[in-house]
Amino acid sequence: MLSEDLPSCPHCGGQEFQSWGANIGPGFSQQGFKCPCGTYVKFIGDRGGNLLTFFRADQQTTDEYDAIHFPKEWGDWVNGALMPTWRDFSERWEAHKKEEWNLWLAKEFYPRFPEFTEYGNGQSRWTYYDLPDEAQKMIDDQFGGPNVVQRYGEYLPFPPELQDVVVPPRAPEGFDMYYRDKNGDWIWVDPKQSAKLEPPEDPILRRNREFFDAVWSRVGEALGTPLPAREEAQNEYGGIEPWHTFTFGGAAFKIGWRKRVVSINVRREEMFSAVDIRDLAKEDNVTYEAFKGLEKVEFDIDGVAKTEDQKKALREMYPEGTVKMRDGGYKAKFDEVNEVLVHAWGQDKTVEYLTALCQAVG
Repeated sequence: MLSEDLPSCPHCGGQEFQSWGANIGPGFSQQGFKCPCGTYVKFIGDRGGNLLTFFRADQQTTDEYDAIHFPKEWGDWVNGALMPTWRDFSERWEAHKKEEWNLWLAKEFYPRFPEFTEYGNGQSRWTYYDLPDEAQKMIDDQFGGPNVVQRYGEYLPFPPELQDVVVPPRAPEGFDMYYRDKNGDWIWVDPKQSAKLEPPEDPILRRNREFFDAVWSRVGEALGTPLPAREEAQNEYGGIEPWHTFTFGGAAFKIGWRKRVVSINVRREEMFSAVDIRDLAKEDNVTYEAFKGLEKVEFDIDGVAKTEDQKKALREMYPEGTVKMRDGGYKAKFDEVNEVLVHAWGQDKTVEYLTALCQAVG
């Protein structure tokens, strides 16, 4: 976005802005501008919407690296209400596009080009560039080509709630903010109007809840008894999805997303069998750690190190000749343990591993 695209500064009425940094990506992007009056303008944009905020000089702080920071109230609102709203809008928008595309294919495209319902070597998918010219033209005429803004909403009209840009909900007072409507006009965010709007459930949190609701139901069915209700815990790897804890069979369970895998940790003072989960993890070649004992104990370096280089490194770190650690670690082969950590790929493996661990401690 160019500085001349901005509305007038609400604090001085000026229209002369200086660009002040940008971070532009395929999804979320942000740009900064400065007004001569000292107002800092921050633009943030996502697939679901966009927002301009004009920060007065007294609403800005600068750290030792000259980075500009804004009030925590504003940042909490962006992360807790605005971004979930945009994600929800974008998800519903994309779902409509997919529905419209599939409907058009079934009703219009495949009757004319039936050979592409199953295309080449039994593959059920094709790309635009696999198609003959007349098929590409048919798509271009309906939706636009691959190098232009695609048109949706004509064959299957968007519902009213998706026909314009979403209004930011629950906007905090004290900030001059604007959003851009579908016509490209900047609309002032009225805090009183915004206060009446409720942000939707964050799609990320909804999918997380639905995922673990299904896991709990399926594991309960496999065990023949319901799992205890899970309690939320802090995500240990920076994601917004909460982790979950519960107690079963005297063991403390902690489970949650670690990037693309589900991390499952089980600890119990009384030892339990690790045979089944160990073998499952080995067969699937996933991260697996097992330990005897819940506290670190003292080991002789010569008994711990597996190579001379390891011994040398450990002796430099621990000149007294001993090291405190727990017995076990990555891919430990113990039959009985006090703690296990394993990573599961997808819901089916999460159910399989969690069921095996519950059976081991039950």
